[in-house]
Amino acid sequence: MKHLLISLLAITASVISSAFPAQAQTAPAAMATKHINPQPATPSLGEFNPFAVVEAYYAWNFNRPANGLNNDHATDSSRHNSFTVGNFALGGLWKKEALSGKVVLMFPQTPHTVYPTDPVSSGKPGLADASTWKYVQEAWLAYKAPVLAGLTISTGLFRSSFTQEKTFVKDNWNLSRGLSFFGTRMYYVGVRARLQFDEHWSFTLSGLNGWNGVIDNNEGKTIDGQLLYEQKNKLTISFQYMGGPERARDAPEGDDSWRHAFDAWGKLALGKRIWLGLGLNGGLEENNFGRSGWYSGALYSQAQLWRQDDSPNKGFYLATRVEGFHEDVASNSKGKATPIFWPDPAKSSLASFTGTAEYKPMELVSFRLEGRYDHGDHDIFYGKKSPKDDKGGYKPDQRDQFLMMLGATAWWQ
Repeated sequence: MKHLLISLLAITASVISSAFPAQAQTAPAAMATKHINPQPATPSLGEFNPFAVVEAYYAWNFNRPANGLNNDHATDSSRHNSFTVGNFALGGLWKKEALSGKVVLMFPQTPHTVYPTDPVSSGKPGLADASTWKYVQEAWLAYKAPVLAGLTISTGLFRSSFTQEKTFVKDNWNLSRGLSFFGTRMYYVGVRARLQFDEHWSFTLSGLNGWNGVIDNNEGKTIDGQLLYEQKNKLTISFQYMGGPERARDAPEGDDSWRHAFDAWGKLALGKRIWLGLGLNGGLEENNFGRSGWYSGALYSQAQLWRQDDSPNKGFYLATRVEGFHEDVASNSKGKATPIFWPDPAKSSLASFTGTAEYKPMELVSFRLEGRYDHGDHDIFYGKKSPKDDKGGYKPDQRDQFLMMLGATAWWQ
């Protein structure tokens, strides 16, 4: 019994001695862990990519217009024999997970040419006309839904995708914008849903206040649909329809008269140095005076004649644009509708040819020399001896206009 008791005590002492050092080692670690206060993670604000664009030019009008003005209906270079900062834009694109947003502000001349016809509605000054909105090119918020892979829903102020020409010179082959761009230049406010089928095909459906209207000027709404095919750096094709009532409330043409607009354009790369473009646009509106309508077409080309540093985005380029635009204005025994695009006559046709030489010493800078000839079927341009009307304003007295322009644009993104 005595030997058994001694053996049990020895075993107990051995167990205690082996267990105690382990407790002594783990206790401090446990205590240290207990007193650590982990810092909360800083919430991410997402990714923001700012950008800026500056556009300046000098224009010489061989008509030497008496009022010093080029025709605003044919080109955005509105001043003769003058250096002008045509556009200064600031903006940025924000992304965070499924959310994204974009804001673009423009100054000083381009807003006046892009927002000339925004409807005026009753209300406090500045809240219901173009004076508030003309400095905003885009302002929208988008959400990529977790259903239907590629579905993105957005709302806000959007730029139109009619014609291959865009608002910024850097995105176009020519320095001046074309007849189709100025005829159908569009911006709109509303909601849109874009479905990306695969890496090439997408479809966008929009519900909008109206054509060139941040605010709505009638009780109706406008719908817009675009089918787009894109093969990067090779081929882009767009088909688009826009329809809805566009006349102002209580307009003599009828504020429920639907206007239908159709647009198709494409760009194709022939090898690595030549690009071709084609644009077709047309539409109609049945109103109280009959049928108003229009059609237009444009052919584009660009060739990179010399590459700097073997870069496709640097070097010397030549571009051409040939285009025409025709409008019919409805009229009957009740009277005549207000033209949708060009002023005054019941029928109006314009044709234009543009040639542009461009040098890009770096990817974010462009210098361009351009010659542009415009011809109308009636007096739409100003001349050296243009007469004045009863109110003291000058009246167009020329059917032709030839401009030489020298421009520079730079951007950061």
